Amino acid sequence: MKTSITYTLGVFAMLVAVMCGVVNLTSDRHSKDHHNPQLRPMRTVSTLGEERRSTKRSERVHNPESEFQKHLSKIKPITAFEEPSDGYFQAYLLARNAESLLSQGEQANTTQAVLEQFEKSYAYFLGVQETAPDWKVQMVLERLEKTKSSLREAYFASNTQR
Repeated sequence: MKTSITYTLGVFAMLVAVMCGVVNLTSDRHSKDHHNPQLRPMRTVSTLGEERRSTKRSERVHNPESEFQKHLSKIKPITAFEEPSDGYFQAYLLARNAESLLSQGEQANTTQAVLEQFEKSYAYFLGVQETAPDWKVQMVLERLEKTKSSLREAYFASNTQR
């Protein structure tokens, strides 16, 4: 009696799980060897949790934004300047030069040069922010954000051409 109640509750729980979409029962009934029980594929039970985990795993493998953030974190500040204004001016000139290169064309060597110019410009702006944190804070932050945005575009453009 206990066994039949346990079995019935188990079947009922499985039925509820299937109906709610928590469990997916699949069977290959179109197999050539469906008449042979030894060769017939067994039913597989897959839960949505497993599917979610595999989806997250595949997202982690190729997430362009996180790859860009990793690339950005590798850029070290350049602090080889006397005054913050000198570093800012160098960074500004590099960014302007990269923008003019960008407007010239989208060839592979040009895209790589643009990326390098923006990286160096970003490094100078980081250097200014690091060595003189109180010097024209808003102006430096705005330029950092603008250069970061341009760097992002150049980074993705260079990765699509590879």
